[in-house]
Amino acid sequence: MLPDENAYLHYPNLHLKFSNLDTLYKEAPDIVSFNTSDLGYIESSSTRNFDPRTNPQTYAISLGGSTTESAVIQEDRRWSDLLVIPTLNYGKSKVFSVQSYFNLTYILEVLRLRPQHLLIMHGINDIWTYIGDGAQEFEPKTYQYIVGNPWTDFVVKHLYLPTFLWRLSKEYNYYAFYRYEARRSLSFPPMSKSAFQHFLRIFEETLKPKLHNLYRNLLFDIAHQQHFPLVDVANCFAHVNVGDLIYDSVHLTEKGSRYFADCVNGPLQSEINIRRAQKIDR
Repeated sequence: MLPDENAYLHYPNLHLKFSNLDTLYKEAPDIVSFNTSDLGYIESSSTRNFDPRTNPQTYAISLGGSTTESAVIQEDRRWSDLLVIPTLNYGKSKVFSVQSYFNLTYILEVLRLRPQHLLIMHGINDIWTYIGDGAQEFEPKTYQYIVGNPWTDFVVKHLYLPTFLWRLSKEYNYYAFYRYEARRSLSFPPMSKSAFQHFLRIFEETLKPKLHNLYRNLLFDIAHQQHFPLVDVANCFAHVNVGDLIYDSVHLTEKGSRYFADCVNGPLQSEINIRRAQKIDR
């Protein structure tokens, strides 16, 4: 069994309230209730009394960082609460893909849950971990635990051993560029305001956009190679004004959460229909 300390999940049976959130963005709620179940997922009214161990209903699990967690969104308005099937929200702030790998193995092997659908969303936390700590954080030897579920093995091998990041580190030397620029800027203390602004401008204009684009393209390439369904949420958001959908360039507003769910629901319903058809054919 996977030891509990290797899972990066919320503690079960949390009952918290976050206040003064109306300062984050226009029309934000003042107070948000944040509750977790005895299995550690973030509750909604549709999942509060839902026991996935005994309920035969089709359900999903969502894994990711703070955008999945949606802690400052009201209960029942988080994007995972608005999907076409019950979805157990196992998102947690600051988690990156390696940690979600351990969360997934814990959920399946210790909690013994068997979701029919798994929704995985990662991006910004992987990139920041890669930039800040280097490619060694994604070293395959990190994955010492062998998952006994073949379906989980497929996910782990083809997505959570992030070959897109390994290819990124081999094909593009952006990590070395970042470290060089940081050391060069910091080697003349105290750094002047203009030097610091210059460094930030290089990072914002040159490094970060390229990392985002390369990350996305490589992920699509690998998902296509493995015939793994992938929802292009970024493309969905590219066709609308995101000013009232995202409040800090990363996190969703309540309106953004509804729009995000709409982007996911179409492809998710298609996958559900495909699975149903496959069962009928059998």
